[in-house]
Amino acid sequence: MASLVGSTVSHDKILGKSRPEFRSGRGSTFLPFLLLLFGLSAQTSGQIQNIAFERLSTEQGLVNSSVNCIFQDSRGFMWFGTLDGLCRYDGIRFAVFDSIGMGPESTIHEDRHGSLWIMSGKVHRFNIISEKISRYNVGVVGTEFRAWAYLEDASGDIWIGTRGNGLARYLRANDSFVTYTHDPENAASLCNDTVYAICEDTKGELWIGSGNGLFKFFPSFNIFRHPGNWIHQNRIHICS
Repeated sequence: MASLVGSTVSHDKILGKSRPEFRSGRGSTFLPFLLLLFGLSAQTSGQIQNIAFERLSTEQGLVNSSVNCIFQDSRGFMWFGTLDGLCRYDGIRFAVFDSIGMGPESTIHEDRHGSLWIMSGKVHRFNIISEKISRYNVGVVGTEFRAWAYLEDASGDIWIGTRGNGLARYLRANDSFVTYTHDPENAASLCNDTVYAICEDTKGELWIGSGNGLFKFFPSFNIFRHPGNWIHQNRIHICS
């Protein structure tokens, strides 16, 4: 079942990569190889010993010394999510956006249009250039929102997998979200409202790892496919 929420709100075979085949060479090449590894190891060890750490705290402008989330954007800025707000660090000073409090399960992602997607109780879209913040209510009103998966597909739409609130899709053309949830009366609906992982294949179809196994979503038809002989686990993570 799909429903609009908020005022602003993939192929038939999984192709695995074969394991590379290693062949042993002549004994004469083995010793130089070991010496090369030893030299690299010694060099790396020396580099590690020279690493210096700098502590950043409230004295330098961090709004809260307990940091729940860290992210580096495409321009090199560092972002730190705390309960008292989101902080941007440029290497010299902090800028604080205290309207976005971020708890322990918060996450930050960046899309190709220069916006940060911040998942923290609600969904926030932060425009890095204009510093405008947009908020969206995703999921059932009054329930606790937790985002466990994020994907920007080839068309630029944003997909968010939630804990107990289904699969949310941001439609950039409408600046709004549509959510897909489980409908017991509809066999083509989302089979479980907890989504752990989302991956897009070369055909533009989505593979969903849920609380009830692995299944496939066809965005062009708005249907989910649940073959009976596919993987069924309590929690599935997908790597592309």
